[in-house]
Amino acid sequence: MTIGEKIKKLRRDNDITQEKLAEYLNISYQAVSKWENGSALPDISLVIPLANFFGVTTDVLFDLDSQAREADIKAFDEEGSRLANLGLVKEQITHWRKAVLRYPKNYHFLIMLAYALLGAKHSDICADDKQMTDYFEEAVSICDRVLTDCTDTENRTSAIQILVLFYGPGPFYNEEKAVETANKAASIVVSREILLEFALNGDKSKKQKHQDNLYFVDLLCSNLIYGQYNSTDEYIFAFETALGIYKMVFNDENYLFYHCRVADMHKELARFYAESQNKEKVMAHLKSAKEHAYLYDTIPEGEQHYTSPFLNMATHHNSSTSKNYTGSDTDLLRENLKQTHFDFLRDEPDFIEFEKSF
Repeated sequence: MTIGEKIKKLRRDNDITQEKLAEYLNISYQAVSKWENGSALPDISLVIPLANFFGVTTDVLFDLDSQAREADIKAFDEEGSRLANLGLVKEQITHWRKAVLRYPKNYHFLIMLAYALLGAKHSDICADDKQMTDYFEEAVSICDRVLTDCTDTENRTSAIQILVLFYGPGPFYNEEKAVETANKAASIVVSREILLEFALNGDKSKKQKHQDNLYFVDLLCSNLIYGQYNSTDEYIFAFETALGIYKMVFNDENYLFYHCRVADMHKELARFYAESQNKEKVMAHLKSAKEHAYLYDTIPEGEQHYTSPFLNMATHHNSSTSKNYTGSDTDLLRENLKQTHFDFLRDEPDFIEFEKSF
């Protein structure tokens, strides 16, 4: 808030006209009008008289309290993003609890705490089932509060997402509540991302379309690979189909963030082929998984551009990513090699050499 906006607010809060304020300060009311519309600033000699007139400190007049608050909130967000980027789930929970304690009605902070609590499901920070239950119940309580008290669409949508993930298949499955909550969300055809394609024009609209292409390809491929199939062959077909879609859309193989998705698909295909002890296929997919994991781990810092003609207006920035594990994707693949389904390869020279390559 500028000093002119603050003067205007203080004047209106005290039911004082521009003319009356000008009279007390022995200046013209036009001068007050210029302060309030931002075309001029009060003379330094008038700062203390203005503060004294309204009975406030000069810090309040210059809105320094508000500026300090905004800086504090920004610092909480930046630190939360850093912890999420490093996969430090326990530290995220502690951080957002501290933020909520300081700003109890900041719905964004409440939602971030709920996400962190939900992230415990896929991490190793819970000592036992009771702690996980406590985390989940706290997340549900937060989301219920947000849906009751908050009118901001984005925070409400996030609360709906968390509740659906909580009530969906898993240890706290409640189909009725999950469906009821999901139906509170808007249809995908009127989502923010699609509507922005129509709201923007020219390159801005094209950039939004390309960003949406990333989301939709990722969503489609996730639906394919996480489907329920009747045989290993059908799972292999689903994963290979998803890989084919990625290769068509990322025609130049500049996957950036999506290297991690491709690495995971190759890792799963290696597991499926291990069931039939198909050595050649297993090794081929493990090597591809390692290549993509490495490329994901070494994405340069700063804004990076996709280069496929379907995506070249979209960008990626490492700082915008979060995870629920520490270490690198290459580390995860190395740990994955310890799984028993690879035991038939333990004495194979190719596999031994591959393990040593990490």
